[in-house]
Amino acid sequence: ELLASRIEKLSIATQEVLKLAACVGDRFALDVLSLVSEESANTTATELYSALQAGLILPLSDAYRIPLVFDRAESINLKLDTSRVSYRFLHDRVQQAAYAMIPDEQKQRVHLAIGRLLLQGSSESERQERIFDIVNHLNFARGLICELSQCYELAQLNLQAGRTTKGASAFETALTFFQSGCNSLPAQSWEDNYALTWALHLELGEAEYLNGKNDVALTILDLILTQTRTLLERCRVNELKMTCLRMKNDLIAAYQLGIE
Repeated sequence: ELLASRIEKLSIATQEVLKLAACVGDRFALDVLSLVSEESANTTATELYSALQAGLILPLSDAYRIPLVFDRAESINLKLDTSRVSYRFLHDRVQQAAYAMIPDEQKQRVHLAIGRLLLQGSSESERQERIFDIVNHLNFARGLICELSQCYELAQLNLQAGRTTKGASAFETALTFFQSGCNSLPAQSWEDNYALTWALHLELGEAEYLNGKNDVALTILDLILTQTRTLLERCRVNELKMTCLRMKNDLIAAYQLGIE
């Protein structure tokens, strides 16, 4: 409450940008924040400056001074790299106080707006760099995503994020992304988007196995087999099933499946 009262003494514009920053995370870059606030980097930096003077946020380098000096036109002409301008909240409690100022019924809408802005405002390479931010915001707002195309898009993004974390051996996090991806799929996805649905479920089964949940993995893999269309895909699923059975020390079942 004390921190919230300090934030409320700032201008309305600064309060709003701090709320968005709190949604982004405990650390945030100026380019991302200006994108989600739909303001220029110079305007966003100016709105943040009073929060910085109040000691509620801290710059991560002296680069924060650059957009305060030049106006928007000059920044564009000089090609200033605003991604180098980053801040962090003084303390987790400051971030929590700013986040708590957003009404609960609006939080999903705010995260949805941030996720979509980050998605739309990113090039292909930037999208990969921001994939976790994009997916986490959209997953938080999944209850508001109803259009089929957007559901499939979110499922695809979760698949991408899950594969990235699996590649880094962060198996528990990967499992979370694959679960969210499967939960984002519409009921008719096996018919309407077979390739994506098959890939997500196979990744989910493997992630369960990598997290030591062999029985859960086998249940998922058996489900996939009821939908699998090609022999090669069936072989891939059964290969993973054999691995799960071996990890359970059920060598006879693994052997019989291999012969089949």
